[in-house]
Amino acid sequence: NKIVVGSFQGYLRIFEPQKGEYKSWQLLIEKNLEEGILQVGLGIYGDSGELLLAVLHSRMLVIYAVETVEDTTQLSLVYRHELSRNSFNFTQGMFGKARNELICVQSVDGQLTIINKDTVQIEIVLPDFYLPGPLIYAKQSDSFIVSNTNLEIECYRYSTLNMQVEARDKRTIKADWTCNIGEQAFHMHYHKNKNTRKYDIIVVGTQTLYILTEGAGKIRYQRRLDYPPSCIKTYHLNSASEIYRDENRDVDQIAEGGANSPCFTFLLGSFSNYILVYRDVQLVWTCKTSHAPIFVDISEFGGTEGLIVHFADNGWLQISYLGTEPPKLNYILPESKEMKYEEMEAEHQRLLGRILASEQDEKTEPDYALSLDYELSKVEEADEYIDDPDNIYAKGDSGRPVRIKCSIILNYDGDEVKNLMVNVNVPDHCEADKTVFSYKILNFGGQRDFKESFYIYARNDFNPVSNEVVVSASYMSPRSTSGVDLRTACKIFELPMAFNCRIIIPSNLKDPNKITIITDKDAAQINSFFEDVIEDLGAHSIC
Repeated sequence: NKIVVGSFQGYLRIFEPQKGEYKSWQLLIEKNLEEGILQVGLGIYGDSGELLLAVLHSRMLVIYAVETVEDTTQLSLVYRHELSRNSFNFTQGMFGKARNELICVQSVDGQLTIINKDTVQIEIVLPDFYLPGPLIYAKQSDSFIVSNTNLEIECYRYSTLNMQVEARDKRTIKADWTCNIGEQAFHMHYHKNKNTRKYDIIVVGTQTLYILTEGAGKIRYQRRLDYPPSCIKTYHLNSASEIYRDENRDVDQIAEGGANSPCFTFLLGSFSNYILVYRDVQLVWTCKTSHAPIFVDISEFGGTEGLIVHFADNGWLQISYLGTEPPKLNYILPESKEMKYEEMEAEHQRLLGRILASEQDEKTEPDYALSLDYELSKVEEADEYIDDPDNIYAKGDSGRPVRIKCSIILNYDGDEVKNLMVNVNVPDHCEADKTVFSYKILNFGGQRDFKESFYIYARNDFNPVSNEVVVSASYMSPRSTSGVDLRTACKIFELPMAFNCRIIIPSNLKDPNKITIITDKDAAQINSFFEDVIEDLGAHSIC
C-alpha cells in the first residue's frame, strides 16, 4: 500500500511506508505541480481498467497515471479539465451504473460538475447554496449527499440532476430528501454496515455525530461529542481483541435496534490532539497524538493489519498502532527497613529549633538610605556645536539640536556610600550624553544631597512612544552588624510633552481646547508590524 499526499503549495508526494523509521527512499515521488492541491483521489477513470490518480486544483482537474519503470516511479499526464468556477472538493463513483468511475466536482458557490473520462457531462447549480461543505456519493440510491447553508443535509439523485441539465431555473431542482441537523456539517462518510446489512450516512458536525438512513434521510442515531472533532473513520475489523470484537447479538436484533446504536467501530480525531476509538456506543480507547489529526484511516502495511494512518495540518504523516510498550527494565523495590522513631523525633526537634532561630533573627535595616530626585530645565536648543553627520537629532527653528537638561539629585543622610553606580535609561526616541555615573567612594561631607547633570537629545529616527525616564542606583551601605549591605534605589519620571512636539498657533481661535499635533515623520505602515503573518498567508494563498 502507498500513501498519496497533496499540499496547498502544489507538491504531490507518494510514500511507500516500511517498517522502522522513515527513510528517504520511501518517498517514491515528489513533484511540484505549481498549483495548490485541494484533493487527490484514486479510481478507474477510463476504459483501460488501470488505476489512475485524480488531482483537483482551484480551476483544474488533472488525471495522472503512476508508472514504475526500472525501479523509478514516474507521473504521466492522461488528460485535464479546465473548470469554469473555483472548486472546493470532489467525489467519485459509477454514477448511473456506468462502467467506469465518474468524478463530481463541487465549486465554492454550489455548482456540481460531473466529468466522464475526458468530457464534461453535467454542470448544474444547487439552490440555497452559499458556503461549500462535504460531498459524498451514495451508490445504492445513486445519489449525491451535500450540506446547504440552512444547516441541512440534502440528497439529489443522479437521474434528477441529469433531467435538469437543460433547465435554466435552478429553483426547479428538488432534493429527494432533506434532514435538518441544526449545525454545520464538516465531514460525511458513506458506510456499509455489515451487521445491519444497510448503508449509513455518517455526518460529523461542530460537536455532534449523526447517523442518517440512506433511503429517507432520518436520524437513527446521534451523539454529543466530548471533544471538537477534526476527522472520522468508520470500519469493521474482525479480531480476537475486545476492541474490535462485534457484539454478541443476532444480526436481526441488531437490524431492529439499529436506531439506537451505530453497530460499527469508528475512529474520531479531535483538535485537542486525541484519537478516540468507539465500539458501538462505548469509548474503548483514547490515545494522545503529537499533532491534531485532520485525516485518519485504517490500512495494512508490511503484513500488519489495523494500522492507523493520521495526517496533521502542519504536514506530519504518521502510522501508529493501538497498544502499549512493555517496560524494558525490571525495577527492584528496595528492602523495607524498620522505622526508628527515636531518631526521627530527634531530627524533628533539631529542624524545629533551626526554624525558630531563623524567625527570631530579624534583619536590621540600615540607619540611612539613599533616595533619588530630579530637576528638568526648559526645552532649549544646544548652544555649542553638535556633530550630527547622519542627521539623527531633531532640530529647532535655528537648525540646532533640541535638548533638555536633566539633573539627578542624590539624597543621603549618612557620611559616605561605596561602589555607587547610577544608570539612566531613556526612551528609544531620545539619547543622553551620559547614562552611567560610577563612584568608588562618594563622601557627602556633611551635605545631604549630591547632583549630577546631563543632557537628553530628541532623535528623528524613532517615533515617540513613551516619555518615561528610569534612573536606578546601586550602592554598598555600611551596617553595624555585618559590615556592608547591597542596597538599591529607583526614580521614574516623564519628560515634558514639549520635548517631542512643536507648539504652534491654533488654526481656530474660537475653540481654545483644540490641540493640533504636527509631526515631520510619516506614520508607520500597519503591514510592517505583521510581515511574518502576511508572508505566511501569501505562501498558502491560492489564486
